[in-house]
Amino acid sequence: MKTNRLGIISIKLQNQPFDHSSTKLLKEIIDKHPDKEACLFSSCVDMIIPNTVPVLHLLHAKFFVGDVIITDMVSALLCKTFPALQNIFFYAQNIPWLGQENTKHKQWSDLFGLPNINIIAKNQSIYDIFSICYKQPIGISENMTYEEISRII
Repeated sequence: MKTNRLGIISIKLQNQPFDHSSTKLLKEIIDKHPDKEACLFSSCVDMIIPNTVPVLHLLHAKFFVGDVIITDMVSALLCKTFPALQNIFFYAQNIPWLGQENTKHKQWSDLFGLPNINIIAKNQSIYDIFSICYKQPIGISENMTYEEISRII
């Protein structure tokens, strides 16, 4: 893993399998790289976190200097306004513009065209779609595990 400071931004942590995967990933990063700083940013934690990980309110992410992993479009739009973020890794679990008929292509292209945003696709189909529409993802991670993510970032 190349980054020294890593945050995971999840607007709302609920008792969902993907949220548990995020906290497990962060815990493994902390355990395997004690010299690196890592934390979770969220505005609402509606679950019991089984792993001991540092959690800060989402407002603190604005002043975070380092790299972040984001998993939803609201986080992506927020991160676009955070000046201190070095790299934004958008974990694309699905195609975010499906069902968003009122959003113009330019808005998506402005977001995914940012030089510091990197896309990590959940599967090959999403990888191919992002490659055609915006920019080539930096890798594929089916389950967002430590092994997959550390190989990519």
